[in-house]
Amino acid sequence: MSVLDVRDLHFGYTPGRPVLRGVDLDLPAGSLCSILGPNGSGKTTLLRCLLGQHTPSAGSILLGGQPMQSLSAKQQARQLAYVPQLPSSAFAFTVRELVAMGRYAHQGALGLASSDDRDRVTDALARTGTLAFADRTLGELSGGEAQCVMIARALAQQPQVMLLDEPTSHLDLRNQLLIYRLVRQLTRERGMAALVVGHDINLAARHSDQLVLFREGRVAARGCPDDVLKAPLLRDTYGVEVDLWEVGEGPPLVQAREPLG
Repeated sequence: MSVLDVRDLHFGYTPGRPVLRGVDLDLPAGSLCSILGPNGSGKTTLLRCLLGQHTPSAGSILLGGQPMQSLSAKQQARQLAYVPQLPSSAFAFTVRELVAMGRYAHQGALGLASSDDRDRVTDALARTGTLAFADRTLGELSGGEAQCVMIARALAQQPQVMLLDEPTSHLDLRNQLLIYRLVRQLTRERGMAALVVGHDINLAARHSDQLVLFREGRVAARGCPDDVLKAPLLRDTYGVEVDLWEVGEGPPLVQAREPLG
């Protein structure tokens, strides 16, 4: 069952200069999908369309089978959660307070937390390994810990879809691995779908059910990692010669060798 469907999506910042050109995408429940591609290929623009920050010029976005534009902000927040690229340390809130903000879509007009809200927050903290520092602020945490807190806040929303914008770009190797493993485990356990926008092909391929390769605002390829990681396709998309190395089970390891031109 697909929880997010994008059909023939078009968008441009100025008339006659399209950024997205007929994008199709579907996310099954319980899956992790990674969007890859060179800078300027349209990945971030797609993410902003999915977040409702941009209005497509054509095409449709269905969230839980319903047109996204027909849903109120609260209805959207009950189904879709967002994890930004760089957690801000400027929040003067404790970790628990920050994660509790993810419950606003489930609260009444007065915004009062119920016992269920508090239980959901504690569960999100525990599941992401952040319960131990629930009374600290983001500024007191490492980059990996802070990113886990932002995932906990998104998890507290009980979404059908979690969107993550380059969640590992500023993290060390260990935390990169931990974040991807955490997101994949959450999709399996909670039955939600995760869409990750990133640049690390090898990390994404090892943990994703589906890869979507963007080139010039279009989907150049979509499918399981073994189907997408093809040398000619990667060469044409990124403008580099690549080598593919078989390293045991799983998809091949991609190594950039030489820029074209």
